[in-house]
Amino acid sequence: MYYIKSGDIFTDFPVRLASGQRLLFTVAPETLQATRAALKPNDKAHYALDAATREDEIIKVRLNYLKGAQSEKQKDEIVAAVQKAATGGMSGNGADIRRWLGRFIARNQSDFFIHKRLKEALSEDLDIFIKIEVLDTDQLLAGSDLPNRAMKVARIVREVGRQIIDFLATLEDFQKMLWEKKKLVFETRYVITLDRLALYCPQWLVENISSIVKNQRQEWNELGLGDYADATACIRATIPEQAGIQFVFNEPPCIPYRTDYLPLPVDTRNFDAAFKWSMLDAVTATTPLDDALDGVAIQSDNWQALNTLQEKYRHRVQTLYADPPYNTDAGPISYKNGYRKASWAAFIQNRLGVVRNYLLEDGVACITIDDFQKNELLEIISKEFGSDNLLGTVVIKNSPSGRPSVKGFRVSHEYAIFSGISTRSDIGLLERSEAQATHFGNSDEDGPFAWENFRKRGGATTHRSARPKQFYPIYVVNDKIRIPQLEWQKDKKDWKVLETPSATEVVLLPINDDGTERVWSWGHVTALKSMKDLEVRRNVGGVVSIFRKVRPQSEGSLPSTVWVKPEHSAVEYGSVLLKNMFNKREFSFPKSVHAVEDCLSVSGAHEEALVLDIFAGSGTTPHAVLNLNKVDDGSRKFLIFEANDYIHSFTIPRIEKAAVATTWSGGKAIELDGVGLFMKVQALEQYDDTLASLDAEVSAGDSGELLFHDKAFALRYRMNKTSRSLYCGVDRFSSPFGYQLKRASGGGEARSCEVDLVESLPYLLGMDVSRLYREAQGVVMLGRNRRGQSVSVFFRDCATAGSAEWVAEKLGAHPADRVYTNDPASLCFEGCDSLEAIESVFALQFGRN
Repeated sequence: MYYIKSGDIFTDFPVRLASGQRLLFTVAPETLQATRAALKPNDKAHYALDAATREDEIIKVRLNYLKGAQSEKQKDEIVAAVQKAATGGMSGNGADIRRWLGRFIARNQSDFFIHKRLKEALSEDLDIFIKIEVLDTDQLLAGSDLPNRAMKVARIVREVGRQIIDFLATLEDFQKMLWEKKKLVFETRYVITLDRLALYCPQWLVENISSIVKNQRQEWNELGLGDYADATACIRATIPEQAGIQFVFNEPPCIPYRTDYLPLPVDTRNFDAAFKWSMLDAVTATTPLDDALDGVAIQSDNWQALNTLQEKYRHRVQTLYADPPYNTDAGPISYKNGYRKASWAAFIQNRLGVVRNYLLEDGVACITIDDFQKNELLEIISKEFGSDNLLGTVVIKNSPSGRPSVKGFRVSHEYAIFSGISTRSDIGLLERSEAQATHFGNSDEDGPFAWENFRKRGGATTHRSARPKQFYPIYVVNDKIRIPQLEWQKDKKDWKVLETPSATEVVLLPINDDGTERVWSWGHVTALKSMKDLEVRRNVGGVVSIFRKVRPQSEGSLPSTVWVKPEHSAVEYGSVLLKNMFNKREFSFPKSVHAVEDCLSVSGAHEEALVLDIFAGSGTTPHAVLNLNKVDDGSRKFLIFEANDYIHSFTIPRIEKAAVATTWSGGKAIELDGVGLFMKVQALEQYDDTLASLDAEVSAGDSGELLFHDKAFALRYRMNKTSRSLYCGVDRFSSPFGYQLKRASGGGEARSCEVDLVESLPYLLGMDVSRLYREAQGVVMLGRNRRGQSVSVFFRDCATAGSAEWVAEKLGAHPADRVYTNDPASLCFEGCDSLEAIESVFALQFGRN
């Protein structure tokens, strides 16, 4: 089954009553946190009135979330308080208020699923019911007409049952179709820092810097970046350009200088559409868009985002980092308590089942969890990724002081489970600790090394009985080492020494001071080849020993299964870090950015890796990606999903701050020394939006009767016709702009919003965009699909004069393997027969059937 409860549970719930009165149900955060912490798995919770107040035209209904069952009396008190708060009274709307209150309670305390194969499941149950409850063995074996009557009853039950099942399955399959539909993009904005604009389109920046400062100055102040009153203040330095000509603000274009701009963010939401398209035109004229982007942030339920984007990002992700809801008594996710483990398992399995399609063959998933759901998560990972591909589990000490638990222990750890999807997946290395760097403090022409005793120490494998071939004599005179000629005696499992030592040579064997026979680190053949890495040493008593050079295995160190770094503290490097960045505490339980950095490194996030986070939360993962890029000058990219509205108020601002500066205090940047950023931010259509957009009412002049005798088929026909007309109708795509769908914002009323058809196309086509610009007649998008074919999209405004000629002109300028335009059937010019319909691309929302 699909677990469909979205991530906006316990958020504000706006409603418009039948009378037009607007309500806003909200939960007191202090009672919410306290009650959620106190609830045990089978406890019930209820809502009680805190206050109902009028704020302008909205009645705000503030509710307390408390332990105990919900009663009708509590509901009556809430309804009465709302009626009292309304001007002139609303006694006639009591039933309407109660209805919306019931929906608010249900969505916060119930689980919602869509069955993937309801008809098959119910049919199996019907067969069992008939065999056990309807047919009686004694009746069937009776000599009278009872068997005939029993069989007749069974046939009737089966016929009626099948009709009911067909009807229910039609509704369920329709919901499944809408859930699985590729969702469209509602809105797109870009965030790019000035240093990136100077890199990609310096002349455009010179021409627009004044407008940028005017529109961004307030936001820069609010982000704690400082006050920049004019263009000159945004320049770090003006440097002579050696490798090309770029231009300095207010200087003649003939002067060969490069302007080093500060990494101040420019957010296109602060400008009109013309500015955004102008910027995209300038950037993509020199650099492919998807190559230039450092990251993409999507506001969406993560399953919907995974389903929609997988054609574009299939087998491209090197590292998945996921920090799902832990579902513990300290902070249970908002599921019906009696089923929360099963709900949690379905919730995670649905998503990991799609994530697998995103990972490269050698990709690695890192998922953090605590003891409460660790076993379920391991089982799900084993099922989705393969038990043989589990790489290991790391214990991370993320809370040095610990937090109290129900059972009395102070919990100071969490787990990070690492898994690949094939035998090619492997863990990466961590940067050496300070102690490790000190250990390998010596250096020669072959690199760093440490001196260690040539005689092995440790467990049973270091004894002579375990490795007899590594037990042999070494002759030493002064500082010179000689290994005699040896002959292996297979029957004795011993070396026969063919050369005797000279009178001045000392014979050394790998024997401890207590007489235990050990072995040398290398066999004698390897030792002979590596004599330059051996050294003779004598202690103060003159006892001779041999040391060897030990070199690090690589540029890093293998991670252990227990991480106890102070930098992994979620308080110091999570909560306190965000307090320094924002000067307030707005986010509970953020991860340590350094713990995430280490998880990404171990997961193989190399310098050009794409990192996916499907539970973006406060934005720790993109912050970690930016930090890693600053350390090694890498070009890692991030792809993050977050359903909640705080993605705009907290997550995106955090990413902007992290890209601009590395150190913060009191919400202010200490120094603007960040790596810069070019990020795309989008909001996707959601399942609730799809439901809200469908108009199932009978239009004027139409019959409300189902047109076919088979009622289930007739219902299916009507629902499919309605949905296809809305999402695939040819008339919907006569222009790249103006198409609208409804966005559900809680309940009561869904507002119509414009859909970004242009930005929806790359996800449906699986297209990497290189060039993107807009002209009066339409939009041009160029790139390649996943088959490596060149793609040109000419999305014209059919109502604009000259749009047909514009398509012909663009076809000549941008020939490609696959060329798409809207309403190609109306075009008539040489080469138009190669055009494919954009309308057919949008039909892919419902799959490639």
